[in-house]
Amino acid sequence: MEAFIATVRNRRLQECLERAICGRGAFRYFKDVPLDYPAKRERWFQFKQERLHQRILYWLEAHGIIPLQ
Repeated sequence: MEAFIATVRNRRLQECLERAICGRGAFRYFKDVPLDYPAKRERWFQFKQERLHQRILYWLEAHGIIPLQ
């Protein structure tokens, strides 16, 4: 989430996201903040998906597994 926040250019949204990740319920609050910014919300889900995909590829490589294309 911090890596995504660093890519947000809208300072107000960036500040709201930074506050959202502090304390309990961070994941829920973080997901709810961009509801007023549909394009940014969609970009968050794309960013998250790409990061997850990259982590999976690293894990497979670390374990000597070649993924099927």
